[in-house]
Amino acid sequence: MSKRIDYTNKKFNRLTGVKPVGKTPAGKMVWLFKCNCGNEIQAVGAKVKSGHTKSCGCIKRNTQLLSL
Repeated sequence: MSKRIDYTNKKFNRLTGVKPVGKTPAGKMVWLFKCNCGNEIQAVGAKVKSGHTKSCGCIKRNTQLLSL
């Protein structure tokens, strides 16, 4: 069994952990994160910690707007 990590108030890229909100069907912990832009998202904590999820999607939206 893996050790549960507390992401509360921890910052990863643009996301800051708020609170755990549940588990995926596979048993991975889902957390509520607040983005620097003000949006909130739910994401798997390990994906945020690894850098796979870096923001609420605002990075991608900003990149797309700049390329227009």
